[in-house]
Amino acid sequence: MDKFRNLLDILKSQCELYSELASVMALEKEAVSRWNVDDTLELTKRKDTLVYKEKLLEEARRTIIKKISMDEGRDEISLSEIIDLTNEAELRQEFSQVRNNLKNVMHRLNDENLALKILYRTNISLVNDFFDKLGITAGSTYSTHGKPRGINSLVDRRG
Repeated sequence: MDKFRNLLDILKSQCELYSELASVMALEKEAVSRWNVDDTLELTKRKDTLVYKEKLLEEARRTIIKKISMDEGRDEISLSEIIDLTNEAELRQEFSQVRNNLKNVMHRLNDENLALKILYRTNISLVNDFFDKLGITAGSTYSTHGKPRGINSLVDRRG
């Protein structure tokens, strides 16, 4: 039962971490929409730290699941199967609750990620359009075939 309890603790930690990550992403979304570069950079650093912590928790989760799988004589085992293996009603309920919490927070993370992706793409498009109107090429001046494309500005011509 210690492995089950350890797995449950890791899943709870992951749920908290994902929730914190979603909150940071919501703050980043606000910073990006206000064009606040300093806040955006700071939030990106916080996000990177959380992602690093998540990798450690994920590795620990995989290790414990591997051990439980080996104890059961299986190659792989799902969380639903692990819940079915637990005999304690309280532990089963905790696993079910954590699984539901993880699903909810993952949906929230997905929504925040999609919103950020749209914001960044929109901002990049606005910047590119601005530079195009100034006559400054925003991206590479070469297409995939190595031929020049677009109009180069005087800055580009002078080097």
